Amino acid sequence: MDKRTIFIFEYISGGGFNTQIIPPSLFCEGFGMLRSLIEDFKKLDFTITTQIDIRITHLSSYLNADEIKTVDQTHDFIKQFKDSILGAEYCFIIAPEFSDILYNLTYFAKKSNRKILSTNLRGIKLASSKVRTYSYFKKFGLKCPKTISLSDKANTVDLDEVKRKAQKLTFPLVLKPVDGVGAESIFYLENIEDLIRLFKDERNKLEGDRIYILQDFIQGEDLSVSLIGSHSEGEYSPFKLELLTINSQNIKLTNNSQISEYRGGVSPANQHKNLAVELQLLLSKSDFSDFTGYFGIDFLATQTGSIHFLEINPRLTTSYLGIRNVLSINPTRLIFNAKMDFTLPRDLKIEGNSIFSRYEFEYIGNESKKYIDNILVPDLVKDIPEMITPPITFSLDGEKKKSRRYSMFLATREPKFEDSTRRVEKIIDLLDSHGFNIIREK
Repeated sequence: MDKRTIFIFEYISGGGFNTQIIPPSLFCEGFGMLRSLIEDFKKLDFTITTQIDIRITHLSSYLNADEIKTVDQTHDFIKQFKDSILGAEYCFIIAPEFSDILYNLTYFAKKSNRKILSTNLRGIKLASSKVRTYSYFKKFGLKCPKTISLSDKANTVDLDEVKRKAQKLTFPLVLKPVDGVGAESIFYLENIEDLIRLFKDERNKLEGDRIYILQDFIQGEDLSVSLIGSHSEGEYSPFKLELLTINSQNIKLTNNSQISEYRGGVSPANQHKNLAVELQLLLSKSDFSDFTGYFGIDFLATQTGSIHFLEINPRLTTSYLGIRNVLSINPTRLIFNAKMDFTLPRDLKIEGNSIFSRYEFEYIGNESKKYIDNILVPDLVKDIPEMITPPITFSLDGEKKKSRRYSMFLATREPKFEDSTRRVEKIIDLLDSHGFNIIREK
């Protein structure tokens, strides 16, 4: 009997930036998800195809795929994506929602009658707009920060309109793209002066061709919940929502002179047990049947215990790198069963702790990049199984030589949070002994 075939595609690693400089932060998360997902589907006995940007072919040995196609600067990566989709029975797509990238790729897969194991089109359409998501939360009585959309793109929207709409909210405010992903392009505005300065004197910091929203800033702990939506007793059975884990998020939200960053998180969050029951109750009163398979919801928990919902992530999220290390069942088995309307396993447990995070290092050693890529890094990966994305560097615009700054992504698997913390420090010490000097957050 032939094995099931699947094409697993991750946008950043798979050629989405083949004509641009690859952003190291996005790449670290994307490659980590690609590598982990391939590893987990391989355990389900799938034959796996993927594609990667030719600039990272030295990392292909870390992907347990049966076929790896490369995309260079001259290739139409979308055409190659479509060819690969048609060559497999199943597909799993990891891509950003902005500019309808995720929607369009998934639409082609659906039109081609592939079995899609990532989130379905209805869920993607809803969650690709923070305004639609805000209305969705309000419809079911869920608390969320008041949100107002600007009427035009950032490079043309009128400052008077921005000020007028900001006055309908309460400072401090958050400004973010209506179709933003994670913590990208988020600005914290303490007062009206910050807002005026940003739009009057520093508008070039905004992505000019995107529409932004203004949102009340709520002080609280940044958290996410990873979920599986399914009709687990058959196609026409009632929709069921399975809560996997609640995860803490390490988000660096700065003032308007800098860029916000998502660094990773911890799974399960310290508050998992306390929040899980309340979250289950709130979510059970809502209708998330547009979301089948794996998806995530970002929310805030205030000191008073209030939960405020922020956005829905209609795709595999970076938290997957942590939850796969703490769940008693391979999460791709849950995803597959959910998408195929099979019964979900009932013995799911959370076991242990995982810190999953991106780290930046400056290489101060004397070895060449060729030696680092081909000898040093493979040796480090053997010694550090937590290294999901090995050290990687990309040239920045205008640079003639490779940067000595490296990014990598780690995901621990330890009994307790304290054990994970100690393990991370040991890894950092080991990397330091090989010339990788960590760049600490300020």
